[in-house]
Amino acid sequence: MWKILLVEDEPFVRRKLLKLVDWEAYGFSVAGEASDGEEALQLMHQLRPDLVIADILMPRMDGLELLRQTRQAGLDSRFVMLTCMGEFEYARKALELGASGYVLKLSLSIPELQELLLKIGEELSASRRQRHALLGQEFNRYYGLVWEAVKAGQETAPPAPPASYRRLLMVSCIGTARPLLAAVLEACPPDTWMEEVWTGSFTADGCTTCFFWSDGSLRLPGNLTAGMPVQAVACGGPVPPGLIHAEWTRLYQQLNDLWYEIKGEAPADGSGAESASTSAAGPEAAGEPKLPPIWVMEKEIVLAFAQRRSADMQRTACAMWETLRASRLPFYLVMEKAERLVRTFAEIGNQPPSGPVQQLREVATHRELLACFLAAADEMQVRMAAAEGIITNHPEINRVLEYIHSRFAENITLRAVARYVAMEEHYLSGLFRLKTGETLINYLQHVRVKKARRLLRETDLTVNEIGRSVGFPNDNYFIKTFKKWSGQTPGAYRRDRREAETANPPSERPV
Repeated sequence: MWKILLVEDEPFVRRKLLKLVDWEAYGFSVAGEASDGEEALQLMHQLRPDLVIADILMPRMDGLELLRQTRQAGLDSRFVMLTCMGEFEYARKALELGASGYVLKLSLSIPELQELLLKIGEELSASRRQRHALLGQEFNRYYGLVWEAVKAGQETAPPAPPASYRRLLMVSCIGTARPLLAAVLEACPPDTWMEEVWTGSFTADGCTTCFFWSDGSLRLPGNLTAGMPVQAVACGGPVPPGLIHAEWTRLYQQLNDLWYEIKGEAPADGSGAESASTSAAGPEAAGEPKLPPIWVMEKEIVLAFAQRRSADMQRTACAMWETLRASRLPFYLVMEKAERLVRTFAEIGNQPPSGPVQQLREVATHRELLACFLAAADEMQVRMAAAEGIITNHPEINRVLEYIHSRFAENITLRAVARYVAMEEHYLSGLFRLKTGETLINYLQHVRVKKARRLLRETDLTVNEIGRSVGFPNDNYFIKTFKKWSGQTPGAYRRDRREAETANPPSERPV
């Protein structure tokens, strides 16, 4: 309801207005009454009415002076002036000062007043929407500044919020794809908020936080998390707005514990820094062999995927996840690593990454992320194998093709393949050429060079590492073969592709 203040020195006029107009039907309620401008100005500072209906001629302070002082004080209430016949010059001045309209007191046309109420109600609604949109943008910038300080571990005092409130309540969760704010509001009973509450949400780095600002009391149901559509939820407050940094830090740490599903344990090295992720303190402390650093494991995962060594990829991924758990790396950094690997898989397999990436963003725990990551990698490998294979009308040649695509990084010979399909070497060689149009060795080289091209484009592996990962025993043989089928060396191929991408970024390339 929009609040109205009636300002009229004649009581019977005020009573007539109260009786003849159904204010609530037009979205208004009468919040107060005053008999002159001075009394009205005091009430306006207390009530902050949305609309003032004021007589022009009144004792002590008339309606025009009230309107002038209201504007000087920065109050943005709308005004409708009550005037008598012969006072049109006053009415004109009122309109110049920003009044929304005027009504003749003697005739007191109720339809005319109702029409003004409809117009002013629409103006107030439009103004509120615009004000809320601008304030929402300011709050989002504010949240971003505080969040960056929380992530960096800075203990500096946060900047002042865009609006003045006395209480703040926060709810955070891991994940970005769930409507947390709507779920919180739905879970709150009608009497939860006793006064006006400004709500908003902020999503960044795999975490969504909802904010509730108010000058009154704030509370949430005790069983709120039980009804949430998310698993990892942390609630805090209410607190004074000046404690937003400390409260958000506490919620962030609580979410990290929920992410790793660990209670009462300390990180293996006593910190959650990125550098800790490059050690294997947990397994090493248990007497197991020291694991390689995280960046080495990431590289091995990419190579195993490209070579279709599913078991090796899964084993290395599990070891990497356990190392991350031991170091308590912040959950958003773990999610970034998983997303980066999946995007690399998509580039290697020439597949869209959006689906698998979205699935990763919806998980709530470290354990779920590993399961989702392995499932996405398996599915992408299956699609990649199907896209790369050539189907012939001969079942044994199809078996040979599958053998080459799944073991191209191994030492494949005609003799080994012939033994695999139980065929004589000379006969297999001729049959393979008849069904595919290529010799077996040329076909194998094509597969290896194609894999090498993708790794050169999509990874930072060295030429030596790529050559060995796709099955070439030494650099000279790799470079010679690559140049034979590509027309340039691996180094020149990588350089040309990257220069082309720099000159024509993906977002600028024609569709």
